[in-house]
Amino acid sequence: MQGFYRNGTTDDRNAILYANSFETLLVSIRTSGVETADTEKGLTTNNNGVYVPNTQEEAAKAFNNGYYNNELYFVVGEDGALRVGVKKTVGNTSDWAVFDNFQLAYYGETATKTITAAGWATYCSPYALDLEHATGLTDAYIVTGGDGSVLAKTSVKGGTVPANTGLLLKGDAGTATIPAVANSSTDVSANKLVGKTESYVLAANGGYVLMNDATNGLGFYKNNKAFTVGANTAYLPAGFDGTGAPVFYLFDAIGGTTGIEAVNGSEFTANGEYYNLAGQRVAQPTKGLYIVNGKKVVVK
Repeated sequence: MQGFYRNGTTDDRNAILYANSFETLLVSIRTSGVETADTEKGLTTNNNGVYVPNTQEEAAKAFNNGYYNNELYFVVGEDGALRVGVKKTVGNTSDWAVFDNFQLAYYGETATKTITAAGWATYCSPYALDLEHATGLTDAYIVTGGDGSVLAKTSVKGGTVPANTGLLLKGDAGTATIPAVANSSTDVSANKLVGKTESYVLAANGGYVLMNDATNGLGFYKNNKAFTVGANTAYLPAGFDGTGAPVFYLFDAIGGTTGIEAVNGSEFTANGEYYNLAGQRVAQPTKGLYIVNGKKVVVK
């Protein structure tokens, strides 16, 4: 829709565009102001250094010339009810709100994904997705490679992604809701995750799938047997890192040097299996840095 809020000569915004429980602030009248008056576009009145509309007729001219656009992405509940409008909870004697030209655009089904207690999940949707306005997610990533046995990933939570993009989602346990959009121009060509909207049988050693291993914790592990990748999930193909050598890839839990533990070389048999930073199991670890139970450990 098109509209603006005027709060005297300031940029304060008190008018709210809403659709059910979804809300966004109406743009300020000064947002589209220009430095030189333009009567054809309805921008005639000096408002603290910029020219803006001062009547409903002038606002209509500004709207017709493409000024003061507002967007709100929202989800309609299962009951199909929709209430759309503009409201204001505070104001003053000099404020003013004008709006017109409401338009609704259907962007497709809203995606939902269950995040387990582990806090991570893979996902792929046949629709382009608006991750910025998702609920129930703390972050969303594409995977761009691997360094040793740690994933290299890039956050895409602040925008949209094209349909069929493989994603790594992070959030609290529960259901994440992600609005669908008509399309997305975001470049995800560097993404190594392969998204699948239908179940797919991955041949033995054909890639890495998200699993919670009892020894090393949650991560992407190479499938040593044929594995069925579920619909609307994603996997990493073998060799995505240029080598295909690591047995597994972990994320966040072993990032940086935080949480490194030190043990004596004689203690390793009591602390689970040891892996080097390439994800290869080490039967007799010598001095150095290893991964044990999802943590970095220094053997002295």
